[in-house]
Amino acid sequence: MEKINYTDTIREIRNETKLSLGDIKEVLSAIDVVTARHLKNGETIKITPSITLSSVRKAKRELFNVATQDMRTVEEHNVVRLTLSKSFKDLVR
Repeated sequence: MEKINYTDTIREIRNETKLSLGDIKEVLSAIDVVTARHLKNGETIKITPSITLSSVRKAKRELFNVATQDMRTVEEHNVVRLTLSKSFKDLVR
């Protein structure tokens, strides 16, 4: 499976949109800033029609560490949840 890097992604977007590389980089940077702000506030943000990111609070819980045979406490914390549209999910099946 090939991993597409940031530069290649920008080039592909340029080929799809005919926007300049600088304009694409500016838009993607703005998406980062806006996304971070909303996730920090505990909100859900729809990045594209097919991609949604949510800030989700995970409760404190006890886990069993198989390697050490010990119980471990994981404190309450936030995680980011990625939700993809059904059409995206169907593409990779």
